[in-house]
Order: sequence, then structure tokens, then C-alpha cells
Amino acid sequence: MDNPLVFGSIHTKNLYATNSTFKLNVDLKNAKSDTILSTHKTQGGNNTLLLNFLTKENPKDTKILLASLKDTQSKINQNYFTIPNIEHGFSIYSPNVEFNHNTENATWELISTAKNPENPNPENPNQNQPNQNPSYFHTSNNTQALKTANSLTDHFILNYIAEWNNLQKRMGELRDNPYSYGLWVRTFGGKLSDNYNSGNYFEVQSGFDKQNSFKTFNLYSGIMLNFTHTKLDSNSLNATSKGYGIGNYLSFLFNNGFYIDGVLRYIRYENDMSASFIPNTQNSTLNANASNNIIASIEAGYRKKFDNFYLEPQIELISGYVDSIQLSNEIVKIHMDSYVPLVLKTALFSGINNLNNSSLNLRAGIGYMSDLRKSGKKSFGDFAGIRYFEGLKDERAFINLNTSYALSKNTRISLDYEKSFFGDLNIDWSLNANLRYSF
Repeated sequence: MDNPLVFGSIHTKNLYATNSTFKLNVDLKNAKSDTILSTHKTQGGNNTLLLNFLTKENPKDTKILLASLKDTQSKINQNYFTIPNIEHGFSIYSPNVEFNHNTENATWELISTAKNPENPNPENPNQNQPNQNPSYFHTSNNTQALKTANSLTDHFILNYIAEWNNLQKRMGELRDNPYSYGLWVRTFGGKLSDNYNSGNYFEVQSGFDKQNSFKTFNLYSGIMLNFTHTKLDSNSLNATSKGYGIGNYLSFLFNNGFYIDGVLRYIRYENDMSASFIPNTQNSTLNANASNNIIASIEAGYRKKFDNFYLEPQIELISGYVDSIQLSNEIVKIHMDSYVPLVLKTALFSGINNLNNSSLNLRAGIGYMSDLRKSGKKSFGDFAGIRYFEGLKDERAFINLNTSYALSKNTRISLDYEKSFFGDLNIDWSLNANLRYSF
């Protein structure tokens, strides 16, 4: 044989193999394997043995024969076969192979690592390392697969971040509005990213509110609905979430320039995941649970006027609930704990209304967001064990540019652009459009 790819067992009288690859199925649970046997003569060299797991390991103090080749002239050595590492799930397995040559046969056997330990300090294991119990393989982490899995769980945190908004984005300019009722629709979307992957998101919100006027302030109370779609897409990862939500809000605009805006929202996500980055999986689809998030925020600010120009510092506290995530297939389990976030957001805006006595308003701002609590802990499991990672505590800066225009006395449109940077998780860019009709 020269350059073939051979699957399964071979039992032959004479074996002539050069530059050949033999793929053997290994039943670890029952300590059995496909085998290559020659009973009379063996020639050739530079061959490869590829081992394929059929079952999860159940270590026994038993050798597993891979090959036994007749070689009465002692011409065959260990290099007749190269046995490469196996990437499987989040682990890299280095076969613990013992080579022997007696006067007649050359043999290759998998043996227990308990007889040849690679980890001399089992009393001090690293929680992010695979299990080093007796096995037929020395195991180490597949760093790239773990990075991509971390990116996948970060997608669900980005879903939460993408839902943040403020009073101006949601309803536009409300001051000096003489009408009692309002209908509005808002659409926004853009690009979001972590350190390894990026994706796109799109959302539509609509709402209805009523204005009540008091001596020192006006109160807007309303309800809103939303649909959101996010997609994280790369060569090895495809993650899609569709969210359906409902919420309510109370917005207080005081005559002295202060304002307070409170929002409470519920969003249910349906998640669809495909992960080809996991080596040796038969099915790239990951079973994903639906998730239920709550966003609760309170924003406060003050507008200081200088004729048509103003400065508006603001501060916002964002919390709620981010649901746990469980993803799995026949090889791996990915989990992120639920958590209660707490985020502090500060910003300074400046703007000018009725530019050149027109109905055009301009507004710009810079701000900073900081997580006060970590996100949920993550765990990534496969046949070799479970790795645990702490949640993420991030911070980022952002800029915002906004313009709005009164189409008529009771209809106003606004557009804005926002970008965050310096964070591990970022909204690379976002475009927001809002149309409000008051009556």
C-alpha cells in the first residue's frame, strides 16, 4: 500500500505499507480497538495511526492492542507508526502508547497513564485543566476551542448590553410638548463584538404613553413592546437569538431642568446555536435553552440651558436579571450561571435646539459604562472533565451623536449614532431612529 487511507481492522499475512494512514475505532469503555495484524512479514514505514473514540472513557488497568506486526528480522521500530494527538471537545488527548519488540513481533498498545504519570502533583490541580485521573491519554486544554466557547457565552451578555437605552433614544425630545398622549416607534441596530468574534443585531420597539402635568413636573407613563434579533457569525460559530419583550416606563421632567426616567422590561429569547469549532463532533448543532431576561434601569439628569444651547450631565443605574444558559451536544456541555447585573453609566451631553430658528435639534455626548458586578460564572465540560471560569467584569467608553427634527407640531423624528470602545465587549456601532406622534 502507498498513500491510502484505511478504515478499521486489517488482519493479513504480509503487510507492505508506506505513507499510509490507518483510522482505528477505539472502544475505551470496553478496552477494545480495531487492530492491525500481520502474521508473516512486514515492510514499509512512515505510516500514521489515527484513533477515533467510540465511547466515553472508563479507565481500566488493561492494555488495548492497536497493532501487532510480524518482524523476525527486527527491522521495524517505533517510528513505523506516528500516532498524532486527538482533538476532541475542549481537550487535546496525547495517546499513552507503549511500543515493544520481542524476537518476532512489534506491538503498539494503549496503556493506563497510572503507569506513566504526566502530572506529578495531583494534589494541586488547576480548576481549568482537564481531569488527570488514570486514563489511556495525557490530556490538555484545547485553548482555541475554549476561547471560542467563551465568545459564545459572551454573546448572551452582549444581548443584554444591546438592550440598554436612554430616554432620548427611546422617545426623542419631550420638553415643551403640549399634547397628552403619544405613540412612538423606534428601530435600531448595529455591530457588536468581543475579543474573538463579532455579530449584528436589530430591534424594533413601539410604545404608547400618557402625559400628566403637575405643578413642578410633567409625568409620562407608558408601555412598550419589542422584537430583537441578534446573530453572531464566524467560520466556526453561528449563534442566533430572537427576543420578544414587553415593558413599562415612567418619565419625570421637572420644570427646573431635572429629569428621572425609570424602565422595567421583560424579554424572552429563543436561541439557535451551531458550533463547528468543537473537534470530532458528529453534530455541530448545540441544544440551547430559551432564556428570560429582565432589564431595570433608572436614569437621572439635569439640563442647564443657555438660550438655545444646553449642557446635560446624566447618570444611570442598570440592573435586572440575566438567565442561565445551557448548551450541549453529544460531546460537550456549556453553561453560564444566571446573575443579577449592576452597571453604572455616566454621560455628559451638549446640544442646541431650534438651530437658526428652524425645527432642527443637534446633540452630542460622551460617556462611560462600568460593571459593578461580574457576569455569571462559566463552565465547559467534555469527556475529560469540566473547566470553570469566572464571570466578566467589564467597562467601556462611548460617544453619541444625535439629530432630531419636527416634521409638524405633533410629529418628530430623531436619528442617532453611538459607538463604544475600550471594553472586552463592545457595541462597535449602532444606528437608532425614532418617530413620535403626539396628540
